[in-house]
Amino acid sequence: MLADSKSCGQLTMSYVRKEIKEGYSPKSDILLVNIHWNTKRDSAFFIPVDVQEKVLEYYGRKNYLSSSTGSNNRGIGIQGSAVALLRNQKDTLSIPIDWCLDETNYPTPWDEWTNYWGLN
Repeated sequence: MLADSKSCGQLTMSYVRKEIKEGYSPKSDILLVNIHWNTKRDSAFFIPVDVQEKVLEYYGRKNYLSSSTGSNNRGIGIQGSAVALLRNQKDTLSIPIDWCLDETNYPTPWDEWTNYWGLN
């Protein structure tokens, strides 16, 4: 008897998640940006492959990656605690970014339109 497409699809995604978690190894550097509005702090991080490999070895493959279930998941990610450890390694480069917004007075659409057509 054939399985219905829904259970077949879930089985496939479960299999894919398991394969990725068990066979994952970092192959490229990561550029991570955290936005912290109205502050200036380290926000852009360059995480080299060797740092990722060290943290992966420390956590283990199954604990390093996380996956969500449901209809609107974003695939497989890195655990939050692993990301924090990646950011704090001595070989990870970081730069501070000023995320403070200046007060800007944008023109109203009416003012823009009248200026464009020279009606003011």
